[in-house]
Amino acid sequence: MPLASGHCPVGTHECVPFYQCVNGVINTSGIGIINIRYRPVSECRATTATGEPGVCCKIPDGSKPPTSSTSTPPSGIGGPVYTCPSDQVCVIKELCDSNGNPNTDGSGLIDIRGIIRLCHLSPVQQLGILGVCCNEPSTTVNTCPANYGCVPTSSCKGKALTNNNDYAPYSFYGSWTKCRLPGSLHYEGICCETSPTQPSPLLPATHCGVRNTGLIVRSHTELKKSDTQFGEFPWQAVIFHTNYTFKCGGSLIAKDWVITGAHCVHGSRPTQLRIRLGEWKVDKEDEPLSHKDFDIDEIKIHPNFNPDNLHNDIALIKLKTSVTFQYHINTLCLPESNQPVAPGTRCFASGWGKDAFKGQYQALLKKIDVPVIDQGKCQYLLKKTRLGSYFNLHDSFLCAGGEQNKDACRGDGGGPLVCQRGNTGYYYLAGITAWGIDCGQKDVPGVYVNVPHFLDWIQGIIFSTGFRPYG
Repeated sequence: MPLASGHCPVGTHECVPFYQCVNGVINTSGIGIINIRYRPVSECRATTATGEPGVCCKIPDGSKPPTSSTSTPPSGIGGPVYTCPSDQVCVIKELCDSNGNPNTDGSGLIDIRGIIRLCHLSPVQQLGILGVCCNEPSTTVNTCPANYGCVPTSSCKGKALTNNNDYAPYSFYGSWTKCRLPGSLHYEGICCETSPTQPSPLLPATHCGVRNTGLIVRSHTELKKSDTQFGEFPWQAVIFHTNYTFKCGGSLIAKDWVITGAHCVHGSRPTQLRIRLGEWKVDKEDEPLSHKDFDIDEIKIHPNFNPDNLHNDIALIKLKTSVTFQYHINTLCLPESNQPVAPGTRCFASGWGKDAFKGQYQALLKKIDVPVIDQGKCQYLLKKTRLGSYFNLHDSFLCAGGEQNKDACRGDGGGPLVCQRGNTGYYYLAGITAWGIDCGQKDVPGVYVNVPHFLDWIQGIIFSTGFRPYG
């Protein structure tokens, strides 16, 4: 309790907000402070006091007090710029000429020298590779004309919109107006003729981590940038109570295994929960293909999971019946052995959670692209929140985000953070949405389970029961 004089013993105690003091010792792991990303069965809104008095709390053994409230940031803060201005696009440096304009004819490829604005390439290109900000091509459109959809060039089998604003059969050597592919950050598609009487067949992929884009665009022109296409993330799972109350997200990683956060299933029996795959719009049944529900055979929670601070927040769910792959139901790749995610890599988080901490739950599956944050930088930023200057980020976590209004939120827990493997283009599970401090605050990253850290544990369980990603 506070001393009568109002001063704390020097060297052994420090005055901190009351919620940072647990059993008389400063909280270093976030217990009771972090916002867990699950959706509780019932919710209420608490009223919190502001300007609360501090209490004298014991400094943890072995901890050194910070030299100042604004300690020096680790290397990497204030480094490259990852987002280009609205009138520019991020490209590899060889595709931007010395005047900052796109090189469209392949001539004069030069190395740009001097001061450049660094950025991250879009998800269609290699993630984690720095590009340069280049002026947008003049021949671009934000919306394709009627009866035309924005698709990858490899998917166009009919007429396409040319640079002269007319239409011609698509060929590799033509000059075409560029448009934004669904889920892309920049202009990388072409406006291609679609036929409502001859829709593209919705066939399942034959490999894990295949993200579906560009096939069902025209019928859903109302989609926003944060909305997913139908089947875009075919590994996305829903965990719900048997009374159909939504609980958490998850990811399909094999024909009979779903991975999620341990906090999503802790304290639950397999008979109390079910898994849904192939869901998209939770409030309607008008999707091109129907979702599928599965009973749970068993739940495997990591033996070192701590429900108070979410350390080792990972669990595997065994389905009673194996999945039959479809266009909108497919597996996500696991990370490769010893594959840490490079800081700055832009990855996708997805879910039906709130659009803000006190916002609304989503009816349509949403996605956000967020940069992975270096562990040291993340801890530095989180210490500036209500977690306090003694907070220690556990090595079972990785961080991503820290951009204004772009974050996973309540209800997204257990869902995937997926990154693209540059040499193949397939997506792999880099993280599992775990917790955060509020939602979408600038310089406050979201915290995810560090999946590569648990690869041996995951494989030890699913291989022992017969790992069957594709048969």
